[in-house]
This record gives sequence, structure tokens and C-alpha cells, in this order.
Amino acid sequence: MISIHNIAQERWYIKSISGQWTGGPMQLPPEGWRPVQWIESQRVSKQQQKVGTFDVYREQSASGSEIKLRAPALNMFALVDQNVMNGRRQVFSNVHLGEPPQEMFEPPQGVVVSQSEYLNGIVATGREDPSTLRLPARR
Repeated sequence: MISIHNIAQERWYIKSISGQWTGGPMQLPPEGWRPVQWIESQRVSKQQQKVGTFDVYREQSASGSEIKLRAPALNMFALVDQNVMNGRRQVFSNVHLGEPPQEMFEPPQGVVVSQSEYLNGIVATGREDPSTLRLPARR
């Protein structure tokens, strides 16, 4: 499955496991879309160190066995993901911010896209500020 959220066009696209493309509208919040801002908690803390050029938040699992360093500038993508119990460590390096080509946010040229009126993707809910979310508890 492939899922694309085209913020500039307020459109979503999904390619199903069977290869069928579907697209439809997104409704962005009135103030526009911003990446998620995480709130510090018992398991999430802003770090003084950087990973590459990025400020990071340290997220630790409830058991303490998994640690992730997440970058707010990258929509909280984990630049470092490690398991202290088994020694596994994944680190992303040479990461740069920039405007990606617009065609990365659309289905490939020539494919048939079934149109849907179903709101999907980043949908304004009106319930809370969508830019401030708490890290969900893991079980």
C-alpha cells in the first residue's frame, strides 16, 4: 500500500495492495497544516544534543528497552532508533531539509485514479489544536 498526502493541493492518494489508485480531498485546519509538536512528558524529553543539524526529543519505551531520538523539523521522524536489550541501533545520517519535487506527492503519470469524495488525510476536526499532541502510551 502507498499513501500520499499532497498538502499543497489538499488531496490524498492511496494505492491499494491490488494496485488500484484512489484519490480524494483533504480538509486542512483553517490556520494551515503544521508538523506535530510533542509535549514533554515522563517518557519524552527535549535533548541538548543534536543529531546532525536537527534538534531532537528523546522517547523511551515504558520498559526502557527502546530509545528513539525524534526530530520535530522532520515531523518527529526517528533519526536514531535503538534497542538497548538486543543492541540493535538504526541511525539516519546526511539528512537535509528541502523542497521535494512536486511529482513525489502525486500518483505516477498515466495511472488511473478513482476519485472519492471521502475526506481523508489531514482532516480538520475542530476539537483541539492539531499541532500539539501527546505521545500515545505504548502497551
